[in-house]
This record gives sequence, structure tokens and C-alpha cells, in this order.
Amino acid sequence: MRKSRQVKGFIVNTFLELEPHAILSFSDEKDEKIPPVYPVGPLITTQEREIDGDHKKYDEIIGWLDEQPNSSVVFLCFGSSGYFEGFDQVKEIDGVIVSADVIKRAVGRLMDPENEARVRVKVLKEKSRIALMEGESSYNFLGDLIADIMDNLSPN
Repeated sequence: MRKSRQVKGFIVNTFLELEPHAILSFSDEKDEKIPPVYPVGPLITTQEREIDGDHKKYDEIIGWLDEQPNSSVVFLCFGSSGYFEGFDQVKEIDGVIVSADVIKRAVGRLMDPENEARVRVKVLKEKSRIALMEGESSYNFLGDLIADIMDNLSPN
């Protein structure tokens, strides 16, 4: 924690409404030794992507996803890349960690429109969208970050 006090601030890919306790616990305006936290998320990319350098494969996958009924596809992500490294990993997840039946039941419960977790995700989705709007938390924190950067760039 000592080294963290040497930085000018922390930029965090989250938003106040999602993690208020965590953000506020690091945001003590009375203690100048604690650097400010800038929760400016959710940060998302709007650029088109390629899969393994193949834009056509990306288009095929997105096209297939677009054709599926609402709430009928589950995205599993293990790691920051957002995809599996090969079929062996999928087989390991299916066979060693849990059985296919357990996965099927869990996914079925999750996909139920009345599922409490699903309802909470919808609420947080809306809150994350609002957080980026003018006058809202992430928008304001980004403004504070830009102002602090500009203040530190100005000659003293």
C-alpha cells in the first residue's frame, strides 16, 4: 500500500453504482496521502474485431448470434481474452470440473427470465449505461481525471 501512495491516482474500469463500497473505501478526500480513484467504467470497445485475423469468421459468428432467440445463448469466459484456447480446455471443463448435466441445469436456471441473478444483471446493465451519461458518476469521474491531468501538465 505504501507504493500506491506514490502514484497520482487510480483509473478503474468499474462504476460507482456497481462497487460503491470498494470505491468509497479508497476515496478519502480528507487524507491527501491517498491518491484519488477514478472509476470511469464500464470501458468497452466499439471497434469491430477479427478472430485469429479473420474478419469473415467474426462476421459469421456475430451473424449466427444475431439469429438466435433472445436469452438463448450463454457466454462463458475463462480469462481476459474472452475465448477458449482450444477444444481440450472445453473438454476439461465439461468432464473433469463438472458434468455436462450439472452445466445444463445451471445454464437452464440462469437463462430463466425470472432468475434473481438475471434480474440483477439487467438492473446493473441499465445502471452502467446511465453511469456513462453526462452528469452521471463515470462521466463526472472522467471529467475529474481530465482536470487533474491538465492541472499536472500546466507549468507551476
